[in-house]
Amino acid sequence: MRKYQLISRKKPLVKGHHDISYKAAHLHSLPYEILVEIFQYLHDDLKTLLQLSLTCVKFNSIVNKNLMYREVRLNGVRNFKKFTSVHIPMMTLSKRFSLSSQSSQAQQQQSLNPSSKINLIYQLEVSNPPTKAAGNVKTTIAGSYHIEGITGSNHSKDTEHKDYITSLVNILRESYSLKILVISEISPLFSFPESHHHEQSPSSGNSFFSSWKHRNPPKRSLDKLVLKSQSGWSIPFKYSHISSLFDVYDTIGELVLCNFVIDESKLQASLTTKKPIIINKLTLSSCTFLLPTNRTPKRKPCDIFLHISHLQLNNITSGKDLSVIDFIKTNNMLSKITIDFTSPVFYGSSATFNFARYNLFFKLLCSGSGAYSNLKELEFINFTLLDSHGHLHQVEKADTGDSDQERDDWVEPPSDTFESLLRFLSSIPSLTITLKERPEGPMTCVNCGTTKEVARPRRSYCDWLTILKPLVKQNEKCNVKILGHKGNVLFKKEVES
Repeated sequence: MRKYQLISRKKPLVKGHHDISYKAAHLHSLPYEILVEIFQYLHDDLKTLLQLSLTCVKFNSIVNKNLMYREVRLNGVRNFKKFTSVHIPMMTLSKRFSLSSQSSQAQQQQSLNPSSKINLIYQLEVSNPPTKAAGNVKTTIAGSYHIEGITGSNHSKDTEHKDYITSLVNILRESYSLKILVISEISPLFSFPESHHHEQSPSSGNSFFSSWKHRNPPKRSLDKLVLKSQSGWSIPFKYSHISSLFDVYDTIGELVLCNFVIDESKLQASLTTKKPIIINKLTLSSCTFLLPTNRTPKRKPCDIFLHISHLQLNNITSGKDLSVIDFIKTNNMLSKITIDFTSPVFYGSSATFNFARYNLFFKLLCSGSGAYSNLKELEFINFTLLDSHGHLHQVEKADTGDSDQERDDWVEPPSDTFESLLRFLSSIPSLTITLKERPEGPMTCVNCGTTKEVARPRRSYCDWLTILKPLVKQNEKCNVKILGHKGNVLFKKEVES
């Protein structure tokens, strides 16, 4: 009778696995967190990790989730094809119909199912994506010599580009645990195809089944998207660099652009979709901002950056690049700005900060008037001006010995000092300063060049109050936080609302 009951079964019977008990001193008996820390030392030994993953189910889960698939890097088109053919074979239509005609429908469906390991990816990095085949391409060398290259239409190159984009989009669709996507070595000719998102038309009937059929898919978000151009190139940023990603995600938490050109006039013209683009944070690293040639009396907000509330500027090289703040703040949602204080624009050819030029810039930024009324928080990273204050503090300390000398109160204090910068920053409701890590060894004063072999000072709460006295005295309602280079809190002053 048992033999007849198993005739209609599609899967064979599998005997249950018996739990094996290990001794307390055995490696398998250690807690999950400790095993993860132990296996981290084998991160670069791929052969050993593969052998460990085949030992048991527990080790297989630890290796795959925390080491093998947590950060996946696919360099080049060849490695990308190998990965997609193994983990998501259903993405290539040509492979879908290349199965043998003798195979059953169940075997075809099983071979096309995506791998469950695709959902273990936390960060995916792809490099050097292929481009479409182009016709005559004009290239400028050194700004003077124009070279025209003939690369006639290549059907195989177009197919490779189409398959690559289709495979990448399908990976994003299947990987629900993906939080960070990095696309590096982007060619000037690379672009995603036009977005295939179409708004769903309302159902004609009012029945229950018609409303269930046209229900909207769940919303998805990507925490961080990083785009890096090829070495030696500065590419104008266009909507086509992110268009296909919005077919999968509704929101991008942070967009990081490295070595791109932000052209205000051409950026809005590249937008080809009516779907709302939601990007919460924009980080520009070594990017160039181009002012429009024909300026209008009133700037219009760009739809791509319409929802940005946090702007971060790293490695600023020119004063014109700071004008991107005026471009972004037209959306009336910009509430936080992060600025890298090691940017060359603040120092020029000297090693000292240019207080005479940029103190007034920060005064306008923190004024809270006009278009800057929505700015509530300002953050400085890699802050190094405390060394300058140490030099000035020693000078002031030497001058305080002559207490009988009277000073004129009606003389306006100079605006090109560190103390005046702190007074201007006091107008912002919230200020966060992250100090830059200083190398070990002797300390050299950036003002006088004096080098001394002294230990790194550990400032107390009273020392920080002395340093920040111009800021705290000017506005006691300003929330100030000083962080170390590791993120530890060194000083914190909050005002209860």
